[in-house]
Amino acid sequence: MKKIFIAIALVALISACTAIALVALISACTKKQEQNDTKVIGKPEIQVQDGRFTPEVMWSLGKMGEYAVSPDGKQIAYTMTYYSMEENKGNAEIYLLPTEGGDAVMLYV
Repeated sequence: MKKIFIAIALVALISACTAIALVALISACTKKQEQNDTKVIGKPEIQVQDGRFTPEVMWSLGKMGEYAVSPDGKQIAYTMTYYSMEENKGNAEIYLLPTEGGDAVMLYV
């Protein structure tokens, strides 16, 4: 009987810790978004003029960063960072791509 009580107490403790962590994560994301009203840098329109591949065109393509294959091998998660030359900063976005082919889907927080 004592072992069952301990098991139930552990499950309750783990559930409570998980719930607290989830609330903290949601709260942190909401607060950060409320405080930060700056423009998010996304994929810009590519403008090639006179058939020249300029540095501006190159930077507008974005830069692929980290990637990971899902344990079942059916998806690839990767980051793509887009830059603003005017603001001299960038923003990374996370995408999911099916390994069997298809379009990548951007993940949102």
